[in-house]
Amino acid sequence: MPTSTAPSTPPPPSTKATGPSTIRPSFHEQIKTIRGYAGSARDGVTPEARLVKACDKLQLMLKVAVYERWGTGALAEFWDNPDNFPDGGFAVVQELFEELRQRRSQ
Repeated sequence: MPTSTAPSTPPPPSTKATGPSTIRPSFHEQIKTIRGYAGSARDGVTPEARLVKACDKLQLMLKVAVYERWGTGALAEFWDNPDNFPDGGFAVVQELFEELRQRRSQ
């Protein structure tokens, strides 16, 4: 049986970290970064964070509306709490909350 005379391919380059530019951040640095993101989301610093918070409350109120239609308990306290209707400064979210309130009163 003939043997192959093709040149061998060189091994792939090493994937080891070779210097400071390739070192990943420490676990503690990653935790700080994640806490920073969570803080800005909680505080509504960015438009994205405000939109996420508003949509989260919108989802809550949609569930409350469904539960009411199913006849589940007294849920008026959710509708009476103005903190459950943050629009985050987005007109479309405010419109959705208004539509939800109108449908509830029908």
